[in-house]
Amino acid sequence: MKKLFCILYDTVKQYRSRYCAAIIVSIIYSVVTVIYTALLQNFIDTVLVNRDFTQIVPIVLLFIGTAIITVISTVVRNVLIESINQNILYEKRKLFLDRLFGAKYQSIRQWNAGEMLDRYHKVSVYAEISDEFINEFIVELFSFLFITCYIFYLNPILAGIVFVGTIATSASQYFISKKTKRYATTKVSLEQSIA
Repeated sequence: MKKLFCILYDTVKQYRSRYCAAIIVSIIYSVVTVIYTALLQNFIDTVLVNRDFTQIVPIVLLFIGTAIITVISTVVRNVLIESINQNILYEKRKLFLDRLFGAKYQSIRQWNAGEMLDRYHKVSVYAEISDEFINEFIVELFSFLFITCYIFYLNPILAGIVFVGTIATSASQYFISKKTKRYATTKVSLEQSIA
């Protein structure tokens, strides 16, 4: 486990500027989401409840602005994260192939094709784990903390409910994805043993 964290730390350190950019974009996305919610509340109170239609044009323009910023920040964040993930996958596969081509002929002869494919597949699994770590922990953590702090400022009880619900949802997603990956690994192993 310690080795995994050291590898992930080295990866984060290597792409520090891209991670920082992704975190900043995520925080911008979170701020815009909070602003959108406040605008929606203002729209309901002003236009729908009080029937004051003089404020409808500025509120709609702000809705459009927040929608545009949300789309741009989502695209930028996804591009940053995907570029990091592709670089990680490329580096891990290149390292594997360099080791494979640098191995002695005697060692290569002892391996069968299924073992080599299994090792190559493990490189992809490692890159997927790095991908999940990047997406769900580093980037989303800052967005989650920002939104939770804002909700806590508005209503501490609501913040507690959101916090506990988010933790429970994240834990269930983690266990489901872990079981899914285990199934995928078993399937690949069976396919390799058949081949």
